[in-house]
Amino acid sequence: MRKYQIKDLERLTGIKAHTIRIWEKRYNILNPERTDTNIRYYSDNDLRKLLNVTLLLQKGSKISKVSQLNDDQLNHEVQDSLNAAVEIDKELEPFLTGLCIAMVELDEKKFNQIYAKSLHQKGFEHTIVKLIYPFLAKIGIMWGVNEINPAQEHFVSNLIRQKMLAAIDNLNDQVSQTDSYVLFLPQDEHHEIGLLMAYYILKVRGYQVYYLGQNVPHVDLQAVVDYTSPSHLLTILTASRTDEQIQKIIKQNTNSFPHCKFLIAGIKGREAQLKITSTTLSISGVDDFINYLN
Repeated sequence: MRKYQIKDLERLTGIKAHTIRIWEKRYNILNPERTDTNIRYYSDNDLRKLLNVTLLLQKGSKISKVSQLNDDQLNHEVQDSLNAAVEIDKELEPFLTGLCIAMVELDEKKFNQIYAKSLHQKGFEHTIVKLIYPFLAKIGIMWGVNEINPAQEHFVSNLIRQKMLAAIDNLNDQVSQTDSYVLFLPQDEHHEIGLLMAYYILKVRGYQVYYLGQNVPHVDLQAVVDYTSPSHLLTILTASRTDEQIQKIIKQNTNSFPHCKFLIAGIKGREAQLKITSTTLSISGVDDFINYLN
C-alpha cells in the first residue's frame, strides 16, 4: 500500500490541502493515519475516495450531500454517473465484456484475440473509437469503485499503447492537409493513450503531426512551436485539476501561441467556470474531434 501526504492528494485530485483538512474536520471525509513521528499519511483507498468525491462535485453534487454517503453508496453514485457517459455499440458489448475479463485475469492472449476479431470485423479506427475508447472509460469506473487494482490497469493500458504505436508506425508519411498539429500533454499529465488516438486520427487523414508526448515543459513546447509554426495545438487533461489550474494552462498557451488554435479535451462540463478565448476549443471526446476535422 502506498502512503500519500496531503500535498500528494492535492496534486492528484486538484483539491486544495486546506479544503481537504476542512472536509476532514467538518464532514469526516477521510481519516488519515499517522507515522511513528506523528506525520499524517493517506492510503490508496483515501485517494480513491477523494477522487470519487471530486468527480461527484464536478457533476454538480454538494459536499454536504456527498459526505453523508457510505462507501457503497458513493461507489454506486460514481458508477451511475460514469456509466451515463459511456456509450458502446450494442454489437460490441460482448467485446467490451471480454476485454474487462482479460484485464482482470491479466490474460494477454485473450485480449489479443478479442482485439484482433474487432480489428478484422470493424477496422482499426472503428475499434479504437467505438470499443477501446469506451473500454478506457470503463476502466476508470472499475478503478474508482475498487473492482480492479492499479496493476491490472497498467497491464491493459500498456497493451493498448502497444497497439496504438504499431498502427501509427504502419501509416505512411504522406501529408495532404494544409493544417498541422502539435500534440502534447502538459507537466504532470502522464496518460497518453488519448493523445495517441488523436495522433492516429490526424495522421491517417493526412495531417502533419508533431507528437511530443507526456509531461512536456512549456519551454520545450515553445521551442517546437517556434520551429514548426503549427496551425493547431492539442492537449488532453486527465489528472484532477482545479478550475484555476486549468485556466492557467489555457492562458499560458493562448498567450504564448496567439496564432494557433488551441484544442483541449478533458474539461467537458466545466467550461462555464472558465474563460475560454476565441482561439480555444473544448473537445468532448473522440467523436467530437473527428466531427471537428470533418
